[in-house]
Amino acid sequence: MTDVTEGEAPAPAAAVDWAAVRAEYEAGEELVREIIVRHGITRSQLDWRSRREAWATRQRGVRVDRGAMVGRLFRLLDRQTLAMEKMMSDEPDREMAALGKLVTTLEKLIEIDERTARKAPRRQSVDAEGLRRKLAERIDRLVKD
Repeated sequence: MTDVTEGEAPAPAAAVDWAAVRAEYEAGEELVREIIVRHGITRSQLDWRSRREAWATRQRGVRVDRGAMVGRLFRLLDRQTLAMEKMMSDEPDREMAALGKLVTTLEKLIEIDERTARKAPRRQSVDAEGLRRKLAERIDRLVKD
């Protein structure tokens, strides 16, 4: 099976600008599919050439939106705090250890969020700020109980 569009034959190896293909492939900014269609080559041709010439490995996966990830982590921490509130037990030492881990996690998230905000334009949503405030209030309540 080839990865070029239907009805198109792969380009002869000599007609392909392999330096351009390599540069686009290693940059990792486009899908491999886009590169092979643009240059009229098959996926197997690209794979063979990249292995033979030891091209740099592309980053696997999707680029991460750090702001969105931090927001998801805040929401996860919020859910964990809620679950902890519901399961208050007769084991205060265990609860305090878990609470300590939650506080450490919150501090790390705040630090990551602040670093991310310094690198990029301010995009933090009110939602993340509200979650941070809510988590701090819940942790304070848990410590006082």
